[in-house]
Amino acid sequence: MANQTIISRATVNPAAKRRRLSDDHHHSLLPGLPDHIAQLCLSLISPSALYSVCRSWRRLIYSVTFPPFRSLYTLSLPTTAAVDGGQMLKLSSFDPISSKWITIDSPPPPPYLLHLSHHHPSFMSRNLPIQSVSVSGNLLLLAATSIHRNLPVPAFSHPLIFNPLSNTWSSCPRLSTPRRWCAAGAFQETVVVASGIGSHYTETVARSVEKWVFRKIESLDQKTSGNWKRIQSFKNSKIKIESLDKNPDGNWKKIQSLDQNQDGNLKKILSLKTSKLKSESFDEKDNGNWVKMQSLKHSKLCREAIDAVGWKGKLCMVNVKGDYAKEGFVYNLDSDEWLEMPEGMLGGWRGPTAAMDEETMYVVDESRGVLRRYNEDGDNWSEVVEDERLKGAECIAAGGGRVCVVSEKEVGIVVVDVVAAPPRLWVVETPPGHDILALHILPRMCMPEFQSPVIVSESKE
Repeated sequence: MANQTIISRATVNPAAKRRRLSDDHHHSLLPGLPDHIAQLCLSLISPSALYSVCRSWRRLIYSVTFPPFRSLYTLSLPTTAAVDGGQMLKLSSFDPISSKWITIDSPPPPPYLLHLSHHHPSFMSRNLPIQSVSVSGNLLLLAATSIHRNLPVPAFSHPLIFNPLSNTWSSCPRLSTPRRWCAAGAFQETVVVASGIGSHYTETVARSVEKWVFRKIESLDQKTSGNWKRIQSFKNSKIKIESLDKNPDGNWKKIQSLDQNQDGNLKKILSLKTSKLKSESFDEKDNGNWVKMQSLKHSKLCREAIDAVGWKGKLCMVNVKGDYAKEGFVYNLDSDEWLEMPEGMLGGWRGPTAAMDEETMYVVDESRGVLRRYNEDGDNWSEVVEDERLKGAECIAAGGGRVCVVSEKEVGIVVVDVVAAPPRLWVVETPPGHDILALHILPRMCMPEFQSPVIVSESKE
């Protein structure tokens, strides 16, 4: 009998074996539940918890149909680069779930990014800025410098935009005048560029203001865009962060309401593949041009590369970086007016500044190493945390309850959990050999190794 058993195991039908392996690969997300219902349930759980359970759940959190958690993105240049030669800008992403750095090099970036200059003999005492902003979950490269016949000129005739969900670069509409050393910022879905210098200084460009209303890329086929919005609604219009939503009741009600009317729509969701991701071109006809706004009364904003902070429907900025005497400006897009910054806000603006979801503003006092929060009612700044590693802060990003800071001390990226009481602080080590120029918090990418379909209930028609 034993021999017969061995023989029967050795003569298993190869086709049946392949089916069994396929079933193992596509097993149910939750036993006893259809995969579309299981996905809705799992979307309420912290992605970090799902990641550590099994490979099918790990694939799920990186799939195109799962609400994306936030990741940290950096723009950097090689530490040892030619002083007057072009340098390759590097875009990297840190995945907080797997704690891994990912170099984004596929597909290849546009050729414009191959010859950017961060140093030049004519500017030995300072670096040439590369300016970028975040808008609607995308990274927008607005201004930089390249060298033409040994002279610095604007690098971008068209700003460039990177969509992390589709892993694609696209061109934005052309600015009326390509520029550098400008003030740039975004709030809601509007990008604003003010002042700056073109190939040479002109008063017209130095006082100019332009805006562009970003129209979201259709990441999924338009026929299923309604279904994608339904899945996104579980985020309560916010990108889901790593931690579990503390108030999932509203999400659960949305799950119940969706389940009542799912039969026709969910079949389309189930068949979605990564190959259906697409990046629509940002041509001027479909997405509009840059619109000229009321000119500035002066040209003070062209002396520095200024990061304008989107906060409560306005853009806030100062004309000088660092802990120095400065002037502050607040731009109201609705009225197209430039106002003076409140005295208390200006007095505490002593380093890199960012706003959490355009609602709460944070600043790092780069001299003292103190992170502060702005209180609108009292027009003052309150201390959040003080740490030696925050001294010399150079860039900052805020999102998902975290404030991330890079300082000149090269200690890595200091992350502060401003939601915790007391605030928690830790350091993310950065890849060696590169100087970080900018930080952004954007949706995570769809990981290539997890692109096999997770939901496999396909209709037979």
